[in-house]
Amino acid sequence: MSNVKKTPKWIEQVPNALTVIRLVMVPFLVWLMLAYPDRTMPQMWGAFVLFTAAAFTDKFDGDIARKYNIVSNFGKIADPIADKALVLPALVIIVWNMWGRLNTFIVILSFVCVLLIVLRELGISVWRMVLVRRGKVVPASPGGKVKTVTQMAFIGFSLIPWNTFLSSGVVIVIEYILVALLVIATYLALASAKDYVFAR
Repeated sequence: MSNVKKTPKWIEQVPNALTVIRLVMVPFLVWLMLAYPDRTMPQMWGAFVLFTAAAFTDKFDGDIARKYNIVSNFGKIADPIADKALVLPALVIIVWNMWGRLNTFIVILSFVCVLLIVLRELGISVWRMVLVRRGKVVPASPGGKVKTVTQMAFIGFSLIPWNTFLSSGVVIVIEYILVALLVIATYLALASAKDYVFAR
């Protein structure tokens, strides 16, 4: 008789439930970022807290899935979609709000980075759907997970209203550092695309 304990049914549903919760958080996050673009507003802290909570659901559902060896086709497809729904609108809004605060060239560079990320994510999503129709479900690659973490770090730190407790000079330095992080995230997004393009 095997002594291996079977994973409780309710635990098997936790990763997918966390993915759904992350999707539900997205419209509230977008609303906060659009309704209160002034970075001195306390609502920006609300956006930061909500985004951080959503990002942690991504970590927790992955941790639980690995610990209990829970694999589902829904999770393989829905988890990356939830990540994109969380990240892409936030990237666009953050860069849009850079106008008037940073050098024009830097803002344009940031827009180009976000455009490349959006095109990469949408293109890979379409390609993964094509693979699904061929009967192959491609999970997120290690490189894809690293780029997601980098993008989330950029968004999370960008949502902090630094000017509520730091001098304007320090805030500008932080924002330029964040732009550098966005460039790195863009490189990782493009570099990791090959993991999906060459999946057969």
